[in-house]
Amino acid sequence: MLLISGRRQKKTKQPETHYFNFDLRYKFENDDGSVRELFGPWAFRKQGAFYAEDQAGYSSMYVDSDWFRQAKARHAANFFGLKKFKLRTYVRSDPQGTSSVRHEFFPIKYYAAPYEMGFWTRPHFRCDGKVDTWVMTYVSPFFGMDSLRTKLEFRGVTTVDVPLSFLEINQCPMPFSVANAFKNTARCDYLSTNCQALAGFPFARGSYRCVCRLGFEYWHADGKSWVEGSLLELEYEKKMAGIFSRFDLLKCRPSAASQLSFSLQPFLILLAIVLWFKQ
Repeated sequence: MLLISGRRQKKTKQPETHYFNFDLRYKFENDDGSVRELFGPWAFRKQGAFYAEDQAGYSSMYVDSDWFRQAKARHAANFFGLKKFKLRTYVRSDPQGTSSVRHEFFPIKYYAAPYEMGFWTRPHFRCDGKVDTWVMTYVSPFFGMDSLRTKLEFRGVTTVDVPLSFLEINQCPMPFSVANAFKNTARCDYLSTNCQALAGFPFARGSYRCVCRLGFEYWHADGKSWVEGSLLELEYEKKMAGIFSRFDLLKCRPSAASQLSFSLQPFLILLAIVLWFKQ
């Protein structure tokens, strides 16, 4: 799902004719004089087909949404972090495309927000009769030059709704500065194991494994050398419910090989000294 909202957008093909009225500013005026406010094309997918519609003139305007207000409050006068892009655009010289010529505005230079300047909303259920599923929305601002073309100004936002079934969560430990609501929730025994996230399990708990740390070994005879996160999550629920659980046993034990090598070290040193003096 995609929504592009803002102002001063180019005219698009619609069943009826619409054009941007600069005197009204932020509004579109139809041929009959009626006004449609706040141009906002929105594309979505439903039952394998793609649809697009304009949200201008809706009773619930997107400018009243929390994500739009938050983006505007952040970037209405703050342009720090924008990246400069340059496009060397060519167009066909004729319909056959026998050669290419430079675009009227060559090269095209513009500033755009990198991924880090955008933000994700909280999970919410979209029940508009078109999507009807749990989604998270990524919001990114876009900018343009003012009417005098002397400075940048905030123009609007671009949003993408991503169903939760498409997202993967990472429960492994992360620094406090990482924006991840699921971090540090893995059930690994960090004294003997390290957490490793697993890809390919969309929005599911237990998509990680607990790998034995150096000096520890996996001691269960089940054909693996690590502890599955999904098994830990299941056994933890059993433990919290007060029924029999193996949760406290799903960890690695101190490695006997490392202890043996440590105990042999003084003997090998002593043997080397004895052989040296015998020469």
